[in-house]
Amino acid sequence: MTPTEILTAWNAGADMVKVFPAAQLGGPEYLKALRGPLPQILLVPTGGVNLQNAGAFIKAGAAALGAGGELVDKKAVKEKKFQYHHRKHAGLPSRPSRESQRVKIKDGSM
Repeated sequence: MTPTEILTAWNAGADMVKVFPAAQLGGPEYLKALRGPLPQILLVPTGGVNLQNAGAFIKAGAAALGAGGELVDKKAVKEKKFQYHHRKHAGLPSRPSRESQRVKIKDGSM
């Protein structure tokens, strides 16, 4: 994905622009290089993002991360060993509950 393609997506109205395949394009260094001339664009690297490089992408300026295939052990899935995934990713942060995300208003509603 070139800077021109990113700028085109942003000018077309995208709130965030997915940078894919981020690892193959140069990883966190490429994202950091993009942020220089395009600081106003929120970038979401995906493709090759994993537990080992997620922090580097965040430090490089990622607004969010997309991770999928890197989190799945294809052999464990084929062998139907789904507990492997649960144990392997037990350290990942979980999504906050909807209750914790509710907005408090002065009168206590919501």
